[in-house]
This record gives sequence, C-alpha cells and structure tokens, in this order.
Amino acid sequence: MQWRPWALPLMVMSLVAVAACAESPSDTPGTSDDTDGHGGDTSVAEIIDDATAEGVVQVAVVDVGGSEIGQVLLAQHESGTVVEARFWDMEPGYKGFHIHESPMCDADAPEGAFTSAGGHYTAGDENHPEHAGDLPPLLVKTDGSAESAVVTDRFRLDDLTEAGAAVIVHEQPDNQANIPQRYGEADQDTLDTGDAGDRIACGTIQPTGDS
Repeated sequence: MQWRPWALPLMVMSLVAVAACAESPSDTPGTSDDTDGHGGDTSVAEIIDDATAEGVVQVAVVDVGGSEIGQVLLAQHESGTVVEARFWDMEPGYKGFHIHESPMCDADAPEGAFTSAGGHYTAGDENHPEHAGDLPPLLVKTDGSAESAVVTDRFRLDDLTEAGAAVIVHEQPDNQANIPQRYGEADQDTLDTGDAGDRIACGTIQPTGDS
C-alpha cells in the first residue's frame, strides 16, 4: 500500500503553529520581535523538503492476523528524525509505541506475537523510558484511529536502516516506567517495557539494500 496523502501534514500543522507564534509582533514591553535568526528564515515547505531530501522510510504495520492497520513514515531532518504514524481498526485507548531492535515481525513467535522483534531499540544499557526507540504512546480514538507525529534526536534514520529495526504497538498504555515511590520500585518488566503488555502490531524497517 502506498503512503496516503496525509503524509507529514501533522508535522506541517505543528510547524505552522510554531512559526506563526514566532513571527507574530509582540506588544509586550521589554520583548523584541527580533528572532536573532532562529526560526524566522526557514519556511515550513523548506523544512519538509529538508526532511525528505535525506531519506524517507515508509513502514506498513500489520496486526497478528496479518491485516495492515497502520503506516509509519520516518524522515531525516537536521533537527532530528521525524516519526509520523497513522493507524486504523484498533481498540480505543492508549497504546505503547516503540522502535524495537530487530526487523522481524513473526506473529507466531514461540514467546508471543512479534517477540521476534527483540527489545526496545537502544544504543546502551538504558532502562525504559530512556531507550533510543522509546516514543510517546499512541491515543486511539473511539473510531479506532490514531495519529501521531514526533521528532526525536535519540536516533538517526540511518541508525535504523543500517541493521534494520521494527515498529511495535503494544496492547496496553506505556507508563514510561513512572512508578510513584509509595508503590515501591519498578520491577524489570516496567524497566524493560513500561508495562505496555502484549505486542499487537508490527512493521519492519528493512536494512539498507534488503528488499
């Protein structure tokens, strides 16, 4: 399935809003309209062009039955890696959403659906939510759809395409390993995944040169 026409509009709208705020004249005493060259000289279109010029990866995401329920677009920009996603036909609520370390989406993996994708993508020994592949949770609306756009500086696109990776959606919310002290310390499941539960959808980011 080809990337739908909505690709990158969430990012565009966010950048438009930021640009509008940055360029609005100020009536507040003691403030200045001078942006000192930060954000005032680059148009939204140029930012999008910059992001797509360095490379774009499109990922189809399937559920355990093999049906496509989402697409994720990753694009490189000088300020970070753009991760934009759209999903449909999902159960409402918050869902954990991460980049995982292996480009393998086996719904029949012995240890559970999509466990073949390994753990969260990370460059070191960090715990959740400091893994490089930890992303903000998805909010699935009552109609079963979800949209998300984020820019992360924790990895570059070529970091993922060098050896491959996977996009994973979990069944449960991701608590970001935020366990109040009154409940005791976080256990290993919390430190590994944020208690996001089973993996319900997966998409592969293939290594460069693979078909």
